Amino acid sequence: MSGNYQAYQGLSPEDQRILQEAHAKLGPNEKQVVQDHYQQQNNPDHPANPQHKDHHKFKEAMGGIAGKLGNAAVFGFGATAGADLFNKLF
Repeated sequence: MSGNYQAYQGLSPEDQRILQEAHAKLGPNEKQVVQDHYQQQNNPDHPANPQHKDHHKFKEAMGGIAGKLGNAAVFGFGATAGADLFNKLF
């Protein structure tokens, strides 16, 4: 594998060396997977490309779930505290 991968851009020389060493330890099939991944990121029709229209949808979907779980936790805490207070009063 050559050192001209898109993954090396913006990395410090030390980080580039570490990444090159990791790539050097990969088998032929693993190297092909890494190369395919970087090529897919440059393909405008592939969702891994940041410019693709569907690239951000996974994050949006998962972000909604986190908010809903937080709301459920707050509701559960409030319901429990309210029930305990009610039981103590009556």
